[in-house]
Amino acid sequence: MEDNSHQDDIPIWFSGTQRWMTGLTKRTTCADVIYALLYSCGLHETDSTDNYAIFEKWREVERPLS
Repeated sequence: MEDNSHQDDIPIWFSGTQRWMTGLTKRTTCADVIYALLYSCGLHETDSTDNYAIFEKWREVERPLS
């Protein structure tokens, strides 16, 4: 059985604002993160996670994660 107790916090830029996502584990999906962001903005009922993507940026290089 995997140990999923380790949780990470990461910065995410959403609509021009940096937010911190907490409680992420190895089992957290990109769709989970996108839904949480939509939920926190009250957009979860009117918008779809399919309309968004997460990009990783490292040393001026961006690549999609979802």
